[in-house]
Amino acid sequence: MQRSRRKALNRDKKSLPIRKCISCGKKNTKNSLLKLVINDKDEVEFDYRGSSPGRGAYVCRRNECIVRAMGERVLCKAFRRPGPFICRFCGSLQ
Repeated sequence: MQRSRRKALNRDKKSLPIRKCISCGKKNTKNSLLKLVINDKDEVEFDYRGSSPGRGAYVCRRNECIVRAMGERVLCKAFRRPGPFICRFCGSLQ
């Protein structure tokens, strides 16, 4: 296949944004991961619409990844700020 034809075929495909899970490190499309954000009160919560301002972190939808992501060190690294953080949804995970 010629180079120009290959480029044209690749251009037709819509590329989806890729994000990495902060827990397991696997890369996946943005819409298949859950977005975590920190609000003004240092509470970690899910951003279901994906429209919250500021730094966000993405995690797989698996329970193991969500639980592991709630570790203080993981959140500090992902949000690039010191903890402690308050988890608003941790009670619903058990």
